[in-house]
Amino acid sequence: MRLSSVATLCVFVLISASCAAQVQEPDTESVVAATTGDDTQLEMNKIALLTGSTEQMRLMAANIMLQSKDPRARELVLEALQNRENTEARAAICKVLSQSKTSSGIEISSKEQFIEPLLGMIKETEQPVLPLATEALLIYDYNTVGLPLESLARDASQDVQVRLNAMYGLKLRLDKRAPIAILKLGDDPEPRVSEAANGILPSMPIPQVSSPADRDRIIDELERMSKDEFLKNWVFRQDKQLRAERAQVEMWKRLFKDVLDKHYDQADTTVRETLLLEHLKAPQSFRKLWAIDKVYKWRTQANTELPDSLTPVLKSLISDSDKMVRLNAATQLFNIVKIDSADVLIQQLNIEKEADVRTKLFAALGEACRTALVAEGVPDEIKAKTLELAAKFLADPSADQAVKGADVISRLLEKNGLAETDIDTYLGLLKERFEREMAGDIVIKRNLLRTMALLCANPSGCKRQARLLYKPIFDKCLEDESPLVREEAFQGLVSIDNVQALKVLRAKLVNDSSANVRIRVIALAKDVGTAEDLDWLMAKIEAGTEADVAWQTILTILSRSEVKTLETLYGRFTALRTQGKLANSQWQGFLEVARAKATGNKELLVKVYQDFADFCVETGVLERAREHYMSLAELVDAEGKANIRSRLLGLDLKGGRVKEVSALLSSELKVRDLDESDSLIQAINTFLSEAPEGQDPRATVHAVLKAIQVSESRPEWEKIKALWLSVEATAADTVTDTNSPS
Repeated sequence: MRLSSVATLCVFVLISASCAAQVQEPDTESVVAATTGDDTQLEMNKIALLTGSTEQMRLMAANIMLQSKDPRARELVLEALQNRENTEARAAICKVLSQSKTSSGIEISSKEQFIEPLLGMIKETEQPVLPLATEALLIYDYNTVGLPLESLARDASQDVQVRLNAMYGLKLRLDKRAPIAILKLGDDPEPRVSEAANGILPSMPIPQVSSPADRDRIIDELERMSKDEFLKNWVFRQDKQLRAERAQVEMWKRLFKDVLDKHYDQADTTVRETLLLEHLKAPQSFRKLWAIDKVYKWRTQANTELPDSLTPVLKSLISDSDKMVRLNAATQLFNIVKIDSADVLIQQLNIEKEADVRTKLFAALGEACRTALVAEGVPDEIKAKTLELAAKFLADPSADQAVKGADVISRLLEKNGLAETDIDTYLGLLKERFEREMAGDIVIKRNLLRTMALLCANPSGCKRQARLLYKPIFDKCLEDESPLVREEAFQGLVSIDNVQALKVLRAKLVNDSSANVRIRVIALAKDVGTAEDLDWLMAKIEAGTEADVAWQTILTILSRSEVKTLETLYGRFTALRTQGKLANSQWQGFLEVARAKATGNKELLVKVYQDFADFCVETGVLERAREHYMSLAELVDAEGKANIRSRLLGLDLKGGRVKEVSALLSSELKVRDLDESDSLIQAINTFLSEAPEGQDPRATVHAVLKAIQVSESRPEWEKIKALWLSVEATAADTVTDTNSPS
């Protein structure tokens, strides 16, 4: 873009910035980040997205799941986006997608997966989240979604509402093709379409059309315009409608930032630092906000350090006249501020009126104190002032402020940075605040419980006092009506003594009404459970509730239990398999564990090898079945070995192992005759009658017979052999040994 075009955009945005609305992004500080493969967290995020009681909760869940690398999370999001019954979940997903265009804190991969679902929402005649869907489509270029929107708008076979939806989407596109498409719809035969098109034009902004010739003239002018010319014309007209078209102003502000982003991205480190200093000190708020966002990006990039020159400017911005500048500056200071900035933060806190800005400033102050405790320490005066502020925040009725007050107190207590009497005082304040909230705000209750749990955990410098004070609270909250509160109480007891906690929790929460709570009890059993826990875990398999997570826990406990436990429960596991309640993969996992545990227990090992071999035969893994039968043969008596030989023969016949079968029969015929009652002969007859589909059993048997050399007289064998050979085989001479070298 030429310099004149950039300058025009700058002038427009500078004028519009003062009245432009700021897009708020969800605060995800209080959300535990999901990790790949973490089934519990994935389920929690799914529940929050689909049934979250507040918009913030749904936005946070959508934000986490959209950025997750777990393909299951992406599948859940796509399903939710296509579910017409859940408007709130769709709205949350669309908002986060839209915010990803301008937010450096939202990194979503494979965005192309959302094109079809979003376009599908445009095609719905009843679409309560249409504005959000069209805004989400702005993350794609015009060729990708603008052209399909044009096609929908023109298609007379579509429902009129669908065409109007598509026109609304075109209205937001910053491309000259969009107004051209709307202009062409101005004389559409459908009155509602033509009326809507003419109504949209002023907001694009395009002058009202007075005649078909006038329409053709405007279209011709637009088509002849270069991109820069079109943008200049747009800016000029938009300025006239600034106060009435605030949404359009926001769009142009984003365009300016895109241009600035390109310049910034192409610059080297020195130029970037200069650019950021210039814009951080600029009189316009949006420029400061752009620069603060780049500071965040710079700080979070791997192997790069933030220039020292930026920190003093960021500190000065916490007293800026614009609330959003103060808020974002305080957010960034949280990660870079040191204890030498504490006085500045405290001074601004004493005069700041906006609650959310105060919360961010206070968070930065708390973090400065925490990091200082690890390194140089916190001056007593700063510590006293910070705790005084923390107590005020804790007492505030607002959940955000109360939670942040508790968080800062815990930071100072956790690192053992206080005198014994002060520790008792502030632990007591947390307890008192919680007791005042017992029948109140769940957000405050669960966060206070979380803070108490952290203070009871092993790294805490005040765990002894905290455990004595808070354990009765955790015990009581196991009975709370809110599953979220019960979860935090659960964690509190675990942080004190996870082994003892499991004994309590399996008695109270194994059949809790909340799936999350039940799953967390199972997860705890996986970590510290013993043979005593296998009974209730197996009951879950039998009932089919939380079966997958319960099964993994069972295998883990079995692996660390005595072999006698396995011996006692083996029949119950076999029954589960017989009843069809264990999938093949689960049964195989059990047999693997059982085989490892049964080493040295001959009777049990025989049973395991037998079941394992039978399972492999059942699932068609014949090579593994053969291995298990061979291992089993080393453990059984002569009769058992004979039975195994017949099974091996049957397996080798199915696998086309002519060499192995002929060798086995030759070996037997050297020492004895084989008649119809012999188990080996019966195995061959079974193969002839039940051979796998696609295999000619006669051809295989004929090939085996040809390979057998018998020197001794074996009359019974000769009769059977003659009988088998009398039955003509199809292509017998083409059979080859598929598993052994010839």
